[in-house]
Amino acid sequence: MTSRTKKTEKLEIEISEDVRKAGFTYIFAYGTSMTIEHERAGTIMSEFSEEAWLKTIGKLETRLDKSHSSIISKSEKIILIHFLNMWYKKRMTSKDFEQGMNRSSYEDHDDEAKSRREVIEELKQMRETYARTSFDDWEAKRREKYEYLRGIVKTNLPALWEPLHMVLAVRNILYIKEITLPFALIILGPPSTLKTLSMELLKGYPNTFFTNKFNPRSIVTHSSTGTEEDLNDIDLLPKWKNKTVLLPELAPMFTKKEDDLREDLGTLTSILDGYGYESDSGSRGHRGYSGEYMFVLAGASVEIPPRVHKVLGTIGPKLYFLRVDRGEMSEEEMMEYMSGTSYEQRKKMIKSALYDFLKWCEIRPDLISNNDENGGSNTDKIFIAGKMSINPTADDQQAITYITRLAKLLASLRGTVMTWEKDGSLNPEFDHGTITVENSSRATTCLRNLAYGLAVLEGRNHIEVEDIIHVVKIVMSTTSIERSRIFTALINNEGKLSTRNVQDVLSITGHPARRAMTELDALELVKKEEDADGDLYIRLRRKFKWFLSPEFKKMSFGFLPDIDDKTYHDFMTELYYKKREEAVENDPID
Repeated sequence: MTSRTKKTEKLEIEISEDVRKAGFTYIFAYGTSMTIEHERAGTIMSEFSEEAWLKTIGKLETRLDKSHSSIISKSEKIILIHFLNMWYKKRMTSKDFEQGMNRSSYEDHDDEAKSRREVIEELKQMRETYARTSFDDWEAKRREKYEYLRGIVKTNLPALWEPLHMVLAVRNILYIKEITLPFALIILGPPSTLKTLSMELLKGYPNTFFTNKFNPRSIVTHSSTGTEEDLNDIDLLPKWKNKTVLLPELAPMFTKKEDDLREDLGTLTSILDGYGYESDSGSRGHRGYSGEYMFVLAGASVEIPPRVHKVLGTIGPKLYFLRVDRGEMSEEEMMEYMSGTSYEQRKKMIKSALYDFLKWCEIRPDLISNNDENGGSNTDKIFIAGKMSINPTADDQQAITYITRLAKLLASLRGTVMTWEKDGSLNPEFDHGTITVENSSRATTCLRNLAYGLAVLEGRNHIEVEDIIHVVKIVMSTTSIERSRIFTALINNEGKLSTRNVQDVLSITGHPARRAMTELDALELVKKEEDADGDLYIRLRRKFKWFLSPEFKKMSFGFLPDIDDKTYHDFMTELYYKKREEAVENDPID
């Protein structure tokens, strides 16, 4: 039970006339149990929890199907389930849940709902107080709050900054007026790398949808029980519209059987087009939603198997990934960490700084009025005062060129191809079938949109070269880890690898190494050749020669193993002075 109903309180549910006609005579809940009396079936016991209502209904349906299906008809069961759902909806509305409150599900806790209300009320006051603030004054304060947030994170939980930084960048895409294409980023990393915390910190913030358990089939449901109104209340897609969707536990979806995985990923990638989703079933017929459905999504999982990348390559690769570092502390750092502030206190300080920064961003002086009449509840409209506009004409053209090159690289890295042995010798040759390589135009758009999200974090409405540093890591993560390692090895070895090199990089034998080399040759990332001794090797194709340049290596400091922080510092210093010299040259002479 929740704090609204004590565990020892008996909660009687007044039944309606149609439920009584269906044979149900009495319903009450006590603690974690629900008791239902039926005139023919007698007493029916099931689990009860207001905090997990969908689980409560699921358990009851299972109990009715297993123990009472021969006595209670399907129509009577539908009447009961519909009645209980409507009762629960009215109960939640009549409690302390504000009408139209942006809640991620019926399982929101009191403190999360309270946090949302407090933020919205504070924003109303801030918009009045700072209504006449100039953009320059606002930006100076925004920079101060941003640097404080970064400092408090790196001081208390350093490994949190990378995933949190990217989640905030993805969130920013939602608030850019010119962008209408949804974006989805999945953060990959070992357990305890704080990737989940980067999303949990935002679940009490307005205009977010957070859930620990996600099933793509609930995007548009086709349950055989309940009315159309019931299903509309359950469907996720309308709840996601114009929101930041946070799914920190996606590992179960990626470990499903291939047929189920293909169906789930197919649904998820379909809605990433931004035009809704419609489907058909034998039980409910045609259901769905059409029109513009903009949202951004951040999820988390452990490392996904190669078969997931193959499935994505065949149904449309619209998901992007980020592999985060383990964030291991030294022995001295661990001792200092354990003797200092507790984890909960650190998290509380970070959350406070995060919300302070986000609230200030919500009162940006140059926000463009949001006139979308279908963009959520009234509470959302109060909260979302508008969106900011970007200035593509101010983009660094070199940065845009880099994005285009990275998108073309990504097309080859995540392409799919089937290979097979040509003969049965100890060192067989491999052949391949039809390849599937995406058109890089969509990836170019998505990576550019992410770069804008990163730019906004730095207080800009245009893209600079430093934004591309983070895009590089996204591209290198959005492929199987095996291909990523081979490409990294190519960069570090002047664009050429032998079969032995590939074996060492992947810790595999020659047989699968030659298969991997054949795949990359078919995808036109490398050229497979033989040296004078007949040994097989691969060479990076000429169209990707820029990735062998010192410039790319410097930009890849955060991913490629031979690039250290000093190299990055030198690169950024060089970039700074180059910009300053250009500014002086272009300055008009008095």
